[in-house]
Amino acid sequence: QYINFYYQIIFSISNKIGVYLKRLQMDMVSTNLQQAAEVSQLRGARVISAEDLLFLMRKDKKKLRRLLKYMFFRDYKSKIVKGIEEDDLIEDKFSSNNTNKRQKLAQDFLNSIDQTGELLAMFEDDEIDDVKQERMERAERQTRMMDSVQYAEFCESRQLSFSKKASKFRDWLDCSSMEIKPNAVAMEILAYLAYETVAQLVDLALLVKQDMTPKAGDPFSHAISATFIQYHNSTEVHVAFSHIYMMIMQGNVNKSVLLSYSI
Repeated sequence: QYINFYYQIIFSISNKIGVYLKRLQMDMVSTNLQQAAEVSQLRGARVISAEDLLFLMRKDKKKLRRLLKYMFFRDYKSKIVKGIEEDDLIEDKFSSNNTNKRQKLAQDFLNSIDQTGELLAMFEDDEIDDVKQERMERAERQTRMMDSVQYAEFCESRQLSFSKKASKFRDWLDCSSMEIKPNAVAMEILAYLAYETVAQLVDLALLVKQDMTPKAGDPFSHAISATFIQYHNSTEVHVAFSHIYMMIMQGNVNKSVLLSYSI
């Protein structure tokens, strides 16, 4: 009876959770955009560019490395669309060719601010991204018990992207009201950050869920990273988001803490 009552509460606030998370995501991405605009103004630029966002992310090596890989694959995809052969892809990885514009742009900028060589080293770094790896394993575990219809829906959902509807995404961020507006590459990065925000909220939701589940005999269990949390179906994620929502409503989670997950 308790379980049934508990799930009734969860489903009753389902819509509120969706509305709140949508607003929270907009706040996080808008914060990123505003910070980038401030950096752009400081350097006297007329537009917000990729350099401004890269500058903001320079201290978080893991997030920056993940973004650089995304920029490389965006270039890679562009080359495939243009019909360039695979052999040329490897040879031109760091060339000045226009098809490598994102990668070269990032490399040139990071080279200009890199004092120690740490930032440029990321272009050659093949280290496994633990967070990304855990997310992939988590997604794989979800598919094990799916039938063909569920799997098809799952695959379709994973292809969703903010970058596919660039004009709507720009309107969503209300870029038209800004004095300094983001250029095309900056919008790609913002779309990536919006997508990444969803993943971070899932990580945070699972962390909150874990923190609310006491473990006998382990006084440090609450300190375990969200990176290593495992779950097996989407219901648990829904429950986790419900935990976040209820804690926020009770004043136990400050919105500024959630916004700290942005760059």
